[in-house]
Amino acid sequence: MIIPYIATVMIEIAIACFVKVFPNNKFLFSRIGSIKGILLAAVYGSGGESITPFKTFIPWIGAIWFLLAFFWGSLIFNQIMKLSFKKYDLLSKFAIFSVLTLVGYYLSKIVTLPMSFNSALGSMLFFFAGYLIRRYKKLFDQLPLYAYLIFLASWTYVATLGLFSIENMAAPNIFLNLISSVADCLFLIKLSMIIDSWLVKKDKYKFRQEILLIGSGSLAILCFHLIDLDNISVWTILLKKLNDTVPYWFAIMIGNIYLIIFAYLVVKIIPFVPLLKSCFFPRKSIKK
Repeated sequence: MIIPYIATVMIEIAIACFVKVFPNNKFLFSRIGSIKGILLAAVYGSGGESITPFKTFIPWIGAIWFLLAFFWGSLIFNQIMKLSFKKYDLLSKFAIFSVLTLVGYYLSKIVTLPMSFNSALGSMLFFFAGYLIRRYKKLFDQLPLYAYLIFLASWTYVATLGLFSIENMAAPNIFLNLISSVADCLFLIKLSMIIDSWLVKKDKYKFRQEILLIGSGSLAILCFHLIDLDNISVWTILLKKLNDTVPYWFAIMIGNIYLIIFAYLVVKIIPFVPLLKSCFFPRKSIKK
């Protein structure tokens, strides 16, 4: 997670340098605007506006905060899972993860820790839920379809209460939001399995391979999506030109199609660029 994070930051710095030399170019810009600002944002690693004791304004790094949160979250989770309790092992670990999640939630109201550490702490129960889902996969596979529809309904209801954001640990009701988010994940996993089975049954292997390709490249897509938002003007240019001729909703739809094409090109092209491949597709690089 750290390698693609650093690689994304380096690309943003390179674009910022290019923009300094060629300020009148139409297609590239820098949201942060300076190498110092990008480095400051990268070192602090906050996904949004931060609550800090410092007087200096710290820019937010954007979507790749997730990489830092996942990195630290994985380290903490794996260390705790190495612990062994003679009695009530899983229950004891659940209690530890629950405390850490609540610490991350309440701490975020006071201060934003560097390197997205609030989010790393706040995600502990999600890591544990993922572990339980994998461990008891057969049990979840045996659940009837209506159970997953109940999971979806519970998430839909809780979503009406307000936005749940892991990035800054904002939640209208942390307990309901955690439970409903896990329920929604279970529904999406089941839906993905149903779609996958249907594609196999209908011999849609080529289409299935393309979907798997996009899934395997989700890390690269996340990083280059940030680069697109922070540094590439195509989306803005499209909206400005289309707004004068078509309804706003149609302009947004065209913009979203552009984003999908951009993401698809990332997973198609980046694996053929050696340096970028080793940064954003490390597993493929290791295999070869």
